[in-house]
Amino acid sequence: MKKLTFIVALFFAACSISQEQKKAEQLVKLYLDSLNNQSNKYQIDQFENFHAIYTTIDDDPNYERYKNDSAKLDSIDAHFSPKIRGWIIYVVFKGTDDYGNFGEHTYQCAIDKNLSKCIVGLEVNHAGK
Repeated sequence: MKKLTFIVALFFAACSISQEQKKAEQLVKLYLDSLNNQSNKYQIDQFENFHAIYTTIDDDPNYERYKNDSAKLDSIDAHFSPKIRGWIIYVVFKGTDDYGNFGEHTYQCAIDKNLSKCIVGLEVNHAGK
């Protein structure tokens, strides 16, 4: 019985959507509203592959200055801590794209690190279609 309870709890935890993803989905809906002039002119089929984009060691302000000095670069690397730079989410929807073409589209949407604005939506080819 304990095993079954654990499996059910694990299933619900894996299926739940994070608060960050909920915010991202709302921002994408606002973006799609702007493309379609009204929210009732498109239908979202799914959101997928929501993930954070992190800074890399190349983003450290001292990286360029010391990139050829392995000892200093090792020190920078040892103290480097990645930070969230932004978020990415994919959306598949039926509606009008940036060019006024109606149909099914897949967009990769870039969202700022504070989850306050969809910066850009880029149409991408959806694998398997």
